[in-house]
This record gives sequence, structure tokens and C-alpha cells, in this order.
Amino acid sequence: MVNSLELKVLTQEEIGTIRDKCLEFLSTKGVKVEHPEVLKTLAREGAQVSFDDQTVRFPKDIIETTLRYTPKSFSLWGRRNYSEYYEMAIPHPDGLFYTATNTGAVTYHDIDSNTFRDVTVADTAEWAQLMEVSEGIDICAFPTIGDVPGEVADIYALKTYFENTAKHVWIQPHSAESMGYLIELSIAVAGSKENLKKRPIVSACSNSVTPLQFVPMEMNTLLQCARHGVPLYLCGLPSTGATSPITIAGTVLLSAIENLAQVVMSQLIEPGTPVFCGHHRLTLDMATGRSLLTSVEAILGEMASAHFIEEAFQIPTFAWGYGTDSHIPDEQSMIDGTLIGQLVALAGTDVLEGAGGLDACLTINPVQLIIDNILAGIFKRIKAGVKVNDDTLAWEEIWDTAPGNNFLERPHTLKHCREALRSDLFVRDPRAIWVAEGGKDMYIRALDKYKELKKGLRPQQLPEDVQKEMNQILKQAEEHLV
Repeated sequence: MVNSLELKVLTQEEIGTIRDKCLEFLSTKGVKVEHPEVLKTLAREGAQVSFDDQTVRFPKDIIETTLRYTPKSFSLWGRRNYSEYYEMAIPHPDGLFYTATNTGAVTYHDIDSNTFRDVTVADTAEWAQLMEVSEGIDICAFPTIGDVPGEVADIYALKTYFENTAKHVWIQPHSAESMGYLIELSIAVAGSKENLKKRPIVSACSNSVTPLQFVPMEMNTLLQCARHGVPLYLCGLPSTGATSPITIAGTVLLSAIENLAQVVMSQLIEPGTPVFCGHHRLTLDMATGRSLLTSVEAILGEMASAHFIEEAFQIPTFAWGYGTDSHIPDEQSMIDGTLIGQLVALAGTDVLEGAGGLDACLTINPVQLIIDNILAGIFKRIKAGVKVNDDTLAWEEIWDTAPGNNFLERPHTLKHCREALRSDLFVRDPRAIWVAEGGKDMYIRALDKYKELKKGLRPQQLPEDVQKEMNQILKQAEEHLV
């Protein structure tokens, strides 16, 4: 019995070729790192650093050594009732994956007015509360708030999340200066630096600027997270034909080089830093100039990158698994989300990101989040595959059943009859019942569910001293950054 269904996109020979080229490039050509402290650390640890042009090369023996002690497993943590922690083991114990919401969106699709506007603090609070009651959502990434000063928008977002959800939070810093305050907020909620490192309730995203450049903001995120034991999502954002080669294979290679460079840097700064390697692929539409998230080529790129990292480096991975290029929840968004999620999940990744996202993840929509929450359960059920054992084979039941009889009244049927995945968003009733209940399509059913859930949404009840400390951190950030 296999643990889960899998799709193999690359052959072992192709994986070996890409891996060899990654090491050759990083050891011979190198990447640009724009951070003096990181450069000094890398030079001290054996990297070949040119301080004049900020180029860093990594000898192959250093790359191989750091890969050996890069964690192959670790845990993310969430909370229940504020003080009760729960663990999410990476990789998933059952060979499945965890679902994260869309990160960094700047636009909110207002359902009541059917308009698009900046995300507000109030939207962010409701979004967090909605994720809290969505069983399929495991990791909560925050949007970009538009009704507060931009210099502290990410600090407002993290504080608002801590006030409205106890699930694990994915941080996407907006500036080098804000990262310290984001860490302070996380320490305040965790209780201490030691608690945050022992049970990280947050993780953070550090990106390359494709191609092959690492700017101060991203390097500061990598540096601070490594020092505080905060798990890192390491990735770039290549757009084929624009910031990366126009071919899928070329983009996979470039992205792998950038991923591997960040892995090596994180381990040289702090050996044992928990990291994911990311697979964010966009394709430039040569007809419109728009970068697409769910083109066929983008999906294949996500699948190939996920497969490569898993096989070549055995490092946990994350990838876009939800989202659409459509601007609203519609037929296209349903097709896009189903294709990218199921195919990337089967190609193998530890975190599927992007739930609730529209417009190539620039926009969030609560109805889309309701739909993606359901899709997460479907993807997991399919990836889990078919379990074969004495009980599931139903050998005795088949043996004892006469020709022409049935299995409806068998104890075995009663034992398993509630195991099938049954979503309340899908029509399973006869047409007469569907018509009697209003003949609603899936969007309307999801909208109805959102409105019903909204009635019961509530913020978290944080201890007074923690709330006071978070307020003080935000005040200090506004005084120093705005």
C-alpha cells in the first residue's frame, strides 16, 4: 500500500541534471546579496564573497554540507483557547499537506457592493475569524491593509490576526524595518523568545528578487528568523519570459538556484533553521503583458519544481495550490482552483498556499475562501488514495453474500457509511429537492454559507497583559517608522 497518490513530473536523470547545474552555478557564478551583515557572516563561514559587487559564491562542499544538516522535518504550531497549543508536523504524518490562505493581497472583493477596494483592518479581522472556523485552513497568511500607514501595514495585519485567530500565522514582511516589530509581536503572544523558538506560532516568507538578487528587506527577514528559530518559506517569484526563461525547465532551474542559495545562507547563519522551499510560478502572457497564475505552463512549473526539490534536496516544500486568474468566483475560478490544487498536491508538497485568492492572488474574497476550504478536503481525500487491508477488502462480506443480494444491511456497511466525504456545498439531492430549496448554484450556496458563518464570528480573547504589550509595540512602530 502506498501512503498517498503521487505524480512524478521529472525523471531521476532530469532531476540529477538540474541539481548538478544548481551547484555549478552557485559555486562558479554566484548570486548578489545586498546585506553587509549577511555578507560578513557568509564570508566567515567559508563562502566566497566579493564585497565590491556583493557577489557570493558557495563552494560545492559547503552546499552539500549545509544540505545534510538542513532539517528534513520540523513542526509548526497553532493554539486553541489561546494557551493550548497544537502541533502540525512537517512533513504531514499521513503523507498529505497543509493549506495556507492567500498572502499579500492588496484588494478586497466587497460582496455586498460587488466592488473592488483596498483591504481594511476590519476586513482583515473578519478574514482571520473566518479562517478560524474553516476546518480546511491550517495556516493563515495576511493581506496588505490599505487604511493604515503603509510603513506599518504588516504590523497592523499581524496584530489583527493575533486578535482574531489562534491558528498558525504566515508573515510576509513589507520592509526591513518592520521585521523586528513583527518578531516582537510574535514573542509577546508566544510568551517568550524561548517559547517562540520551541513552538513557533508564526513562520515568515523570504524571497529572492528574480533573477538572482537578494535585497536588504528579504535578507533581514532571513537573518532575524534564523536567529529566532522562526521557520522560513524561501522562494522567488519568477515570471516566465520576463524575470525567468520562457521555458518551464529554465524557470525550474533558475528558481531552484535561488531556493538553494537561500537554504545555504540560512544554514550558514544558524545551522538547523527550519525552512521550506517555495514554488511560485507565473507566466507572462505575451498578448496582454499580464502575469498569470493558473496557465497550464504555470501549473506544470509548480508541479515540476515541487517534485524537483522533494527529490533533489529532501527539504519540505510549499507551492501555490489555490487561486485563479479570474477576478471573481466563477466557472473559471472553479476550474483553475481544482486543476492547480489537485495536480500540485499529487506532485508532492507540504503546504498548498493561496486559499481565498483571486486575480493572480492580488485579491481576496470570502466566498472563494469558503469554496477553497471545501476543495482542501477533496484534495486531501484524493491524495490519501485507496487503503487496502483485511477490513477494507470486505472479503468476508463478499464471501458470505449470495448472488443478487445486497450489502446495505451488512454491519460492515454500517461501520463505514459515514466515512465518505460529503460537502454541503455540492448538490447531492434529487432535482425535486434542489428545486424546492431554491435551485441555487454553487456560488449562491457558498454565499449563503458565508453569511451564516458571519453571524457567529468572534475575536480571540487574549490576556490583558498580552493585548497591552501588542498595543505598545504597534505604538512604538508607528512612532519610529511612519
